[in-house]
Amino acid sequence: MRQWRVGTLSMGLTLIVLGITLLLSMINGYEIASYVIKFWPVILIVIGVEILLYIYLSKEESPKVKYDGFSIFMIILIAIISLGFYSISAIGILPRLAAMAEGVDYSLNIKLQEKQVDSTIDKIVVDLPNNYTYIGSTHDQKILLSGKGNVFAISKDNAEDLLRNIELVTYQVDNTLHISVDGIQRNNDLREKITNLSFNLYLPKGIDVEIKRVNYHGHGVEIDGRDIEGNWIVDVYGNTIVQIDEESILKIDADVEEFDYSGNIDWVIEKKNDVVKGVSYISGKGENTLRLIKGSIEVVKID
Repeated sequence: MRQWRVGTLSMGLTLIVLGITLLLSMINGYEIASYVIKFWPVILIVIGVEILLYIYLSKEESPKVKYDGFSIFMIILIAIISLGFYSISAIGILPRLAAMAEGVDYSLNIKLQEKQVDSTIDKIVVDLPNNYTYIGSTHDQKILLSGKGNVFAISKDNAEDLLRNIELVTYQVDNTLHISVDGIQRNNDLREKITNLSFNLYLPKGIDVEIKRVNYHGHGVEIDGRDIEGNWIVDVYGNTIVQIDEESILKIDADVEEFDYSGNIDWVIEKKNDVVKGVSYISGKGENTLRLIKGSIEVVKID
């Protein structure tokens, strides 16, 4: 005669209930799996009932409860997994993971924005975002901002909402205009997030410019030096690319070390004790200046 071990019956009932639940969920689309996860403590009740039933039906005067170790282990494992899924679901991670599976990567344009520059402004200070930024020039007293963004979202409308908050911000202190880009959402949502951004920033010609970025981990900046009029200072970690051509009237000075400068031009290298302390290049008469005081530089001369 086979010996009854506590845990065998509970294990069998648990597998039957879970199997039926998952089958109904998959065939008919019933949302009942979550209820099973919530009511997993019923397994403990079943084990308790099985122990009492074993003692009651035992013919021994002093029955000793004998357990099915493997079945008990599997029941505990199922309970732990169920509790884990319940905890994840309670804090909202499961819906986010489900939404990620349905998400799409959208490539969208950032709306064009412009700001009028007062005639009293003689200097512009640009606080760059951490994203790649191309900087060019305009022929009127306006600042223009455009760009592109890749957004992972469950719909195009949601993706556009994430980019809609991006805003060109300006404020004036005396004769200096400070500009920055605000409203960039941090990527802290598992469901929808901005995966990549790039900006195009256009500044008025004839005004001195200081470009800076506090964050060390920002992406590079590319400057169209062909239309620079005035004195520019670039204080940005990372690589700065400057475009020039034969008609450019620009002097470039860069406080860089060896291997931090490149391009298809003939640099004049400044050394001290055989150590590179800086490089320079003059295009045309060099009436306008661009000075790099941080990071690395690459100058591309376009034919």
